Amino acid sequence: MSNRASVPAGRLLYTLREPPCSGTGIEWSRIDLDNAINDRVFPVLFDEEGMLNSQRILTDVAETEFMRDNLARVLSFPVRIEKWRMGEAIAEAYL
Repeated sequence: MSNRASVPAGRLLYTLREPPCSGTGIEWSRIDLDNAINDRVFPVLFDEEGMLNSQRILTDVAETEFMRDNLARVLSFPVRIEKWRMGEAIAEAYL
């Protein structure tokens, strides 16, 4: 585990316990959310270390320029991040 600060607990908005489902709604201040995204969520969201490892391994396998170009496209960071991906990364960093 990293020595970076954890994601703040936030303010509890609701708790849902309706078996078999449960859920919790949490709200953060803009400052707390920005800090969490910069410190903890960004590395989870982009998995830079995993991407670099994959790139090193797969680059050796790509034999043609066409294969290398397509590999670079697949391994590049997305221009637009879907809201659900951000939510998943926040949840992973929070837990």
